[in-house]
Amino acid sequence: MPRTGVRRLVRLGATVAGAAAVVSGVCVLTPGRASSAVITQYPPFIVGQIPPHPTAAIFNNFADVQADVSTMGTLQGYLQNEGYAVSSFAGGETLGAGTATLPNFLSMAGNGVVIIDSHGFRPDASPSQHQCPGRKYKGIYPIPGPPGSKKQKVPEATTCLLTKEEESWFKLQAHIPYMQVEWYAMGPNSLQQALDQYRTYTQIDGYPASDLRLIDPGAGPSVPPQSKYGPFVLAISPTGLAHYFGAHQMGIVDAIVCHSLYFASSFSALSYFGYKQVTCSPEDLGDQLKLWGRLVGLQGVGLRDTLSAQNAGGFSEAPCPCLAPGFSPVVLSPAVAAENSTQTNPGSDSSPTTVDIFFDAFMNTSDAGAAQVVSQNTGGAGCGSVSPATWVNPIDLQFTFTPNPPNLNGAGRVSVTLPAIAFEAQPGGSTNSELDGNQNPANTNGVLPNGDDWVQSGTLSCNTFQSGGGG
Repeated sequence: MPRTGVRRLVRLGATVAGAAAVVSGVCVLTPGRASSAVITQYPPFIVGQIPPHPTAAIFNNFADVQADVSTMGTLQGYLQNEGYAVSSFAGGETLGAGTATLPNFLSMAGNGVVIIDSHGFRPDASPSQHQCPGRKYKGIYPIPGPPGSKKQKVPEATTCLLTKEEESWFKLQAHIPYMQVEWYAMGPNSLQQALDQYRTYTQIDGYPASDLRLIDPGAGPSVPPQSKYGPFVLAISPTGLAHYFGAHQMGIVDAIVCHSLYFASSFSALSYFGYKQVTCSPEDLGDQLKLWGRLVGLQGVGLRDTLSAQNAGGFSEAPCPCLAPGFSPVVLSPAVAAENSTQTNPGSDSSPTTVDIFFDAFMNTSDAGAAQVVSQNTGGAGCGSVSPATWVNPIDLQFTFTPNPPNLNGAGRVSVTLPAIAFEAQPGGSTNSELDGNQNPANTNGVLPNGDDWVQSGTLSCNTFQSGGGG
């Protein structure tokens, strides 16, 4: 098959909306935007979908902060090891926009995974109290000079760099939350540079002015730019985000941004992580490493889905990072979640044993024949036979071991190998859909990287089967 390279708390085990059917004691919910599956007969685990594209993007507006650079680099490595081609964009307060520009930000729409490390601005309730510096009004307006200098009181006659229309529009926008996109570096021409770029985007490039605004992050979103020295930021509204991202289905969006739950509905993401409150570094960075470490299997196969990773808690800025309402659980790649063996007639020497292998993602069921299930006997006429593996449903692969009565005192082993390239999450055919087995690293099931086989060896006497071993 061709390969292609991209808050609401819910109790673990709770069922999110979806159509349920009970098959062999397993509750299965069909995949969809708000669906999950929970194994009810065995220790519960969540079944998720993989992101729809094996591509990812990281947008870091704190590239002049080493802790952020290091953390984003770690997350990039995680994603690459789970089969994602990662694009990275970076800018900073002292660096300027760099590659973290509006066009590059919008280019992230449609990626399987998007991580945004930036500023967020909540709505301000009193926009009418602020005015553009230099616009004629009662009194005078204090404007800071270069860093370290004293504030100057500038008389009314000072020319405002904003047009009356821009000033009016920025003040009207003050009741809307915004997410930062670009930086404009501090300096005597910072405000003019910011305005020039804003006007280029809105008047020449065709980006709607209603989607964007300039903000002085030190003064708050309701204050039109005060200091010519900046730094200033270009920010985008929830409507603007929905305009560019809303039509593109994504798997995970992680917005490491103050007040970012405001923006959840603007993204068409199966799972959206955000913050209700202000989020601060370095606490949020440590929480992100914990969250993503779970998603790539470092804390066990049971925490690889977005819901379980959040519900495990332990965050410094608890309860967030939080999953936004309306989520659907996501796993970065599929893994074996559990095994179970059931003897048809316990105590009967010749009774068959049914073995079920469960997955934490909805699987492509076209390749069951690729499972290599072998009965290996240590002596005698043969310990038993193994049926071909078949799919009971998209999360349950099953085979049957039947003892060979003439050799009931023999001993043997049944080995199962699931090739990663054949056992894929739906729809299959992409690098992130390949199984994350237990061979790399050895004996660590579901731990990055994906693309490694899953091998199990079950020990048995000729009239008893016990599954297990090998991860």
